[in-house]
Amino acid sequence: MENTNKKHFKAIIIGILCTVIACAATVGGIIWALNKDDSGKDKSAQKGKDRTQTVSNDEDDIEKLALTNNGFGADDIFAGADKSGYVIPAGALKPGDYSGTRVKDDYDSDGLPIPDLRDGEQLYIGYGDLEGAGIMKFAFCVSADNKSVRYATMVIGDFSNPFHGKTLQFSNMSRHGENPLVIDSSDEQMLWESKVDEVVMYKDVLHVKLSDYAMPTFPDNQVMHLGEVNIWMKKVTE
Repeated sequence: MENTNKKHFKAIIIGILCTVIACAATVGGIIWALNKDDSGKDKSAQKGKDRTQTVSNDEDDIEKLALTNNGFGADDIFAGADKSGYVIPAGALKPGDYSGTRVKDDYDSDGLPIPDLRDGEQLYIGYGDLEGAGIMKFAFCVSADNKSVRYATMVIGDFSNPFHGKTLQFSNMSRHGENPLVIDSSDEQMLWESKVDEVVMYKDVLHVKLSDYAMPTFPDNQVMHLGEVNIWMKKVTE
């Protein structure tokens, strides 16, 4: 009888131990599955994610670059970034008549004298901004190598009254004549009575910065100093 009880007790103990071992194995398997190292898979997925993000960023940058060149048409959105990444300011090239077509005698539709070109020269036309003047327009005869200006013309008019505190006896004024200027020079130059700080060629756009635009008045023969003027000029194409 005693031996039978011992056998039953041992059987119970063994059953309990087997159950514990089985449970431990099951729990261990679950823990192993949960902590399985998927780092290789994660790295591959992350790599793909990073690449997609980079492409997206590149597209955003291209779009931003396109939007900074508003001074040009959609067919040539990068035309403004021509020299050392310089971008032509939006709105610098004003709407107007850049044709160089003579409408009446030697004058275009804005009253600008259109000069005759010498062999190899190219005509550049552009507008400037000056407070109190409705129009300020220039034409330059540029050498074939884009290194110099030989001849210049201009028209300024539609003045406010008074104009910078002075009552003018004329509605507009035009000028023309030989006026050598060096392009891409940091030296101070003169455009008639006006001081020139910068004459820079950016592809087919010429930027002329007058640090002090000076305008003679007639018949009293005085000179009005009217400050800084920026002129943006385009090459005339036939």
